[in-house]
Amino acid sequence: MFFPVSGVRVWLCTQPTDMRKSYDGLLALVKSQLQEDPLSGQLFVFINRKGN
Repeated sequence: MFFPVSGVRVWLCTQPTDMRKSYDGLLALVKSQLQEDPLSGQLFVFINRKGN
């Protein structure tokens, strides 16, 4: 299992995300909805409709 190093923020998007989006689509979600920099070293986790 992967555990981030101390001090790294992990963002969990609790709304189902269309996993057919490309990397650029997910990047746009981070910028527009979370108002965060996707290249900041933080981790962003997305779930699909089934939650798996």
